[in-house]
Amino acid sequence: MVLLGPPPIPEHKNDVCTPSAKVAVDRAVAELKKGTSLIFMANSNLGDGGIQVLIQGLGGHPGLRSLNLNGNQVSDAGAAQLAKALPQLEGLEVLTLNTNMISDRGAALLGAALERHPRLRVLGLDSNRITDTGAATLLTSLACASRRGINCTLGGNAVQRLSYTALAEISPSAAVVKHLGQVGVTLKELLP
Repeated sequence: MVLLGPPPIPEHKNDVCTPSAKVAVDRAVAELKKGTSLIFMANSNLGDGGIQVLIQGLGGHPGLRSLNLNGNQVSDAGAAQLAKALPQLEGLEVLTLNTNMISDRGAALLGAALERHPRLRVLGLDSNRITDTGAATLLTSLACASRRGINCTLGGNAVQRLSYTALAEISPSAAVVKHLGQVGVTLKELLP
């Protein structure tokens, strides 16, 4: 019997912004305009549609430093929207997307955006749908980033250890991570 990883998870239809999510976004944007640098929108039922409305409302606001989107049913589509918007959010230092529905694809897009972002230093992706492959892609992005001191959390995901397939996808700049995986060091030992 050969195990090929977890079965695919059906995409959740959440591309419509609910009225309650719209109210939460409007409140957050109003607070940002008053001068706050922290937007806390955990458990606001945003979904991907709410993420789109939020990004439009933020409009690349330079004062935003921390954005908490934990528990909002954000899928790969929402992660893609955030990755695309990150260059306009140059002041953002902390982005938490814990307890959402982001898989390897969304993690790869966020990792690539993190690699190029001038200030982002924390990316929280705990308790999503990320596997060894997505974790390896994120580690590669971290290894390729032009700055150091970036923290990416992956606790509570389906990450067991760097599989042979995942190792093959790691770029040469992440050779140390590749070696650790080959000698049996798990990602749980590498990441807080």
